[in-house]
Amino acid sequence: MPAGPAPMAFGYFVAIKAEGYTAASLVLKNGYGVRKSLKPNVWTVGLTRTGIGIVAGLLYGALWIFVLSKFAGDSYGVLYYLFLLPISFSRVDFLDLDFS
Repeated sequence: MPAGPAPMAFGYFVAIKAEGYTAASLVLKNGYGVRKSLKPNVWTVGLTRTGIGIVAGLLYGALWIFVLSKFAGDSYGVLYYLFLLPISFSRVDFLDLDFS
């Protein structure tokens, strides 16, 4: 992880992700014209999306380290991202935004 030793860098990473997802949810609320609406709360959306991403990332990292990397051989980088695609696409399904 960038920006320091592993525990601190992980904390920075999570904080930046939470800030970014919260800001993105605010932009979406503004774009849909529901900024004054209480539902969905931008902090709830941002922190939920961050939690989903962190859990999915940790699970995929463990899966890669203990299982998938044994099959990678010379195409380590390509297979890492290839196996990551379905996980990245499926994470979006966990967060259903309702702006109505």
